[in-house]
Amino acid sequence: DTNRVTDLKLAVLAVANECERREKIVSYIQERRTKIRGLEPIREKWAQVFLDDATQMGLTIRRLDGTYILSPLGKTVFEMNPSPDVIEEEKELLRSSIFSFPVAYMVFRILKEKGKRMLEREILEEGKRLESEIPMDGIFQTEFRKKYHLNEQRLRATLNLMRDLGILEIGPDGVNFSF
Repeated sequence: DTNRVTDLKLAVLAVANECERREKIVSYIQERRTKIRGLEPIREKWAQVFLDDATQMGLTIRRLDGTYILSPLGKTVFEMNPSPDVIEEEKELLRSSIFSFPVAYMVFRILKEKGKRMLEREILEEGKRLESEIPMDGIFQTEFRKKYHLNEQRLRATLNLMRDLGILEIGPDGVNFSF
Protein backbone atom coordinates (compact mmCIF):
# COMPACT_ATOMS: atom_id res chain seq x y z
CA ASP A 1 0.00 0.00 0.00
CA THR A 2 1.79 3.12 -1.24
CA ASN A 3 -0.15 5.46 1.05
CA ARG A 4 0.89 3.38 4.06
CA VAL A 5 4.56 3.41 3.01
CA THR A 6 4.38 7.17 2.44
CA ASP A 7 3.03 7.65 5.96
CA LEU A 8 5.88 5.57 7.38
CA LYS A 9 8.36 7.53 5.30
CA LEU A 10 7.13 10.81 6.76
CA ALA A 11 8.37 9.62 10.15
CA VAL A 12 11.75 8.74 8.58
CA LEU A 13 11.97 12.17 6.94
CA ALA A 14 11.11 13.90 10.21
CA VAL A 15 13.89 12.11 12.09
CA ALA A 16 16.32 12.60 9.18
CA ASN A 17 15.56 16.33 9.33
CA GLU A 18 16.78 16.46 12.92
CA CYS A 19 13.46 16.22 14.71
CA GLU A 20 14.42 14.17 17.75
CA ARG A 21 11.50 14.64 20.12
CA ARG A 22 8.12 13.01 19.64
CA GLU A 23 6.28 16.35 19.62
CA LYS A 24 8.45 17.78 16.82
CA ILE A 25 8.21 14.58 14.76
CA VAL A 26 4.42 14.52 15.10
CA SER A 27 4.20 18.19 14.11
CA TYR A 28 6.44 17.56 11.08
CA ILE A 29 4.30 14.61 9.96
CA GLN A 30 1.07 16.62 10.33
CA GLU A 31 2.47 19.57 8.37
CA ARG A 32 4.09 17.56 5.56
CA ARG A 33 1.24 15.10 5.03
CA THR A 34 -1.23 17.84 4.13
CA LYS A 35 1.27 19.38 1.69
CA ILE A 36 2.07 16.09 -0.01
CA ARG A 37 -1.44 14.78 -0.43
CA GLY A 38 -3.51 17.94 -0.24
CA LEU A 39 -5.69 16.25 2.37
CA GLU A 40 -7.30 17.57 5.49
CA PRO A 41 -4.92 17.83 8.44
CA ILE A 42 -4.59 14.65 10.48
CA ARG A 43 -4.95 14.56 14.21
CA GLU A 44 -1.95 14.31 16.46
CA LYS A 45 -2.99 10.81 17.49
CA TRP A 46 -2.71 9.52 13.88
CA ALA A 47 0.70 11.13 13.40
CA GLN A 48 1.84 9.37 16.58
CA VAL A 49 0.63 6.07 15.09
CA PHE A 50 2.83 6.66 12.01
CA LEU A 51 5.85 7.24 14.26
CA ASP A 52 5.06 4.20 16.42
CA ASP A 53 4.66 2.02 13.33
CA ALA A 54 7.94 3.28 11.86
CA THR A 55 9.66 2.46 15.14
CA GLN A 56 8.07 -0.97 15.37
CA MET A 57 9.13 -1.75 11.80
CA GLY A 58 12.68 -0.72 12.58
CA LEU A 59 12.86 2.47 10.51
CA THR A 60 13.47 4.61 13.59
CA ILE A 61 14.91 3.83 16.99
CA ARG A 62 13.55 5.26 20.22
CA ARG A 63 16.40 5.86 22.62
CA LEU A 64 16.07 5.43 26.34
CA ASP A 65 16.08 9.22 26.80
CA GLY A 66 12.97 9.46 24.60
CA THR A 67 14.67 10.87 21.51
CA TYR A 68 14.48 9.21 18.09
CA ILE A 69 17.23 8.40 15.59
CA LEU A 70 17.18 6.65 12.22
CA SER A 71 17.92 2.94 12.27
CA PRO A 72 20.26 1.47 9.66
CA LEU A 73 17.19 0.53 7.61
CA GLY A 74 15.76 4.04 7.96
CA LYS A 75 19.08 5.51 6.81
CA THR A 76 19.06 3.23 3.78
CA VAL A 77 15.51 4.27 2.86
CA PHE A 78 16.47 7.93 3.25
CA GLU A 79 19.67 7.48 1.19
CA MET A 80 17.76 5.74 -1.60
CA ASN A 81 15.30 8.59 -1.96
CA PRO A 82 15.30 11.61 0.39
CA SER A 83 12.04 12.96 -1.08
CA PRO A 84 8.59 12.15 0.36
CA ASP A 85 7.77 10.10 -2.74
CA VAL A 86 8.14 6.34 -2.49
CA ILE A 87 10.01 4.44 -5.19
CA GLU A 88 9.59 0.78 -6.06
CA GLU A 89 12.97 -0.20 -4.52
CA GLU A 90 11.88 1.23 -1.18
CA LYS A 91 8.64 -0.74 -1.23
CA GLU A 92 10.52 -3.95 -2.03
CA LEU A 93 13.11 -3.33 0.68
CA LEU A 94 10.41 -2.65 3.26
CA ARG A 95 8.39 -5.72 2.26
CA SER A 96 11.42 -7.95 2.74
CA SER A 97 12.46 -6.16 5.90
CA ILE A 98 9.24 -6.77 7.82
CA PHE A 99 10.45 -10.25 8.69
CA SER A 100 14.08 -9.60 9.59
CA PHE A 101 14.95 -5.99 8.96
CA PRO A 102 18.56 -5.96 10.22
CA VAL A 103 19.50 -8.91 7.99
CA ALA A 104 17.67 -7.49 4.96
CA TYR A 105 19.36 -4.15 5.64
CA MET A 106 22.78 -5.79 5.75
CA VAL A 107 22.21 -7.74 2.55
CA PHE A 108 20.95 -4.63 0.78
CA ARG A 109 23.86 -2.51 2.04
CA ILE A 110 26.53 -5.09 1.22
CA LEU A 111 25.34 -5.70 -2.33
CA LYS A 112 24.89 -1.95 -2.90
CA GLU A 113 28.43 -1.19 -1.71
CA LYS A 114 30.11 -4.08 -3.50
CA GLY A 115 28.13 -3.61 -6.72
CA LYS A 116 28.77 -7.16 -7.90
CA ARG A 117 27.63 -10.73 -7.46
CA MET A 118 28.68 -12.20 -4.15
CA LEU A 119 28.67 -15.69 -2.76
CA GLU A 120 26.52 -16.36 0.29
CA ARG A 121 29.67 -16.99 2.35
CA GLU A 122 31.09 -13.59 1.32
CA ILE A 123 27.83 -11.86 2.30
CA LEU A 124 27.89 -13.62 5.68
CA GLU A 125 31.49 -12.52 6.36
CA GLU A 126 30.81 -8.95 5.29
CA GLY A 127 27.55 -8.95 7.28
CA LYS A 128 29.32 -9.98 10.47
CA ARG A 129 31.80 -7.15 9.96
CA LEU A 130 28.97 -4.69 9.30
CA GLU A 131 26.95 -5.95 12.27
CA SER A 132 29.81 -5.10 14.62
CA GLU A 133 29.83 -1.52 13.28
CA ILE A 134 26.11 -0.78 13.76
CA PRO A 135 25.81 1.59 16.73
CA MET A 136 23.73 0.04 19.45
CA ASP A 137 21.48 2.08 21.64
CA GLY A 138 19.20 1.04 24.47
CA ILE A 139 16.24 -1.13 23.58
CA PHE A 140 17.40 -1.66 20.00
CA GLN A 141 20.68 -3.16 21.19
CA THR A 142 18.98 -5.77 23.36
CA GLU A 143 16.43 -6.74 20.71
CA PHE A 144 18.99 -6.83 17.94
CA ARG A 145 21.32 -9.14 19.82
CA LYS A 146 18.48 -11.35 20.99
CA LYS A 147 16.51 -11.72 17.76
CA TYR A 148 18.56 -10.65 14.77
CA HIS A 149 22.15 -11.72 15.25
CA LEU A 150 23.46 -12.75 11.83
CA ASN A 151 24.07 -16.44 11.24
CA GLU A 152 23.95 -18.76 8.20
CA GLN A 153 20.38 -19.91 8.79
CA ARG A 154 18.98 -16.39 9.21
CA LEU A 155 20.95 -15.13 6.19
CA ARG A 156 19.76 -17.99 3.97
CA ALA A 157 16.13 -17.50 5.02
CA THR A 158 16.34 -13.75 4.34
CA LEU A 159 18.06 -14.27 0.97
CA ASN A 160 15.37 -16.76 -0.06
CA LEU A 161 12.61 -14.38 1.03
CA MET A 162 14.21 -11.51 -0.88
CA ARG A 163 14.51 -13.79 -3.93
CA ASP A 164 10.85 -14.81 -3.66
CA LEU A 165 9.87 -11.14 -3.51
CA GLY A 166 11.84 -10.53 -6.71
CA ILE A 167 14.52 -8.36 -5.11
CA LEU A 168 17.46 -10.72 -5.59
CA GLU A 169 18.68 -13.23 -8.10
CA ILE A 170 20.39 -16.23 -6.55
CA GLY A 171 22.40 -18.58 -8.71
CA PRO A 172 25.45 -20.82 -8.51
CA ASP A 173 27.66 -17.82 -9.30
CA GLY A 174 26.30 -15.77 -6.40
CA VAL A 175 23.67 -13.28 -5.29
CA ASN A 176 22.80 -9.96 -6.97
CA PHE A 177 19.92 -7.48 -7.20
CA SER A 178 17.27 -8.27 -9.77
CA PHE A 179 16.36 -4.62 -10.38
